Amino acid sequence: MGFVRRTPRSAIELEENLKKLFENKGHIKSVKANESNSHLEVDLDGAANMFGGEAGKDFYLQIKRGKLREARELADKLLNSQYAPSRTDAQVLFDMIDPQGQ
Repeated sequence: MGFVRRTPRSAIELEENLKKLFENKGHIKSVKANESNSHLEVDLDGAANMFGGEAGKDFYLQIKRGKLREARELADKLLNSQYAPSRTDAQVLFDMIDPQGQ
């Protein structure tokens, strides 16, 4: 299954999505930084892919050039945290997203 592009419209939307991912982080197989196209790729498990509908598809965020390493480090921090992502975390990641895919 290929990755679909996800671009949140706002930091608040991203925060909501990050909280849903956090609540279901057992379904995340991996998060990878693809340096060839500046994608932060989220690979979900088969159960999420099969039963999750549109939300269960593997997806990527287009990250601004030069920000991919920071985005990957933030993703690692969020995945390994015991607490749901904060609005500040979402805003920091949102600021790294390249909405035009440049």
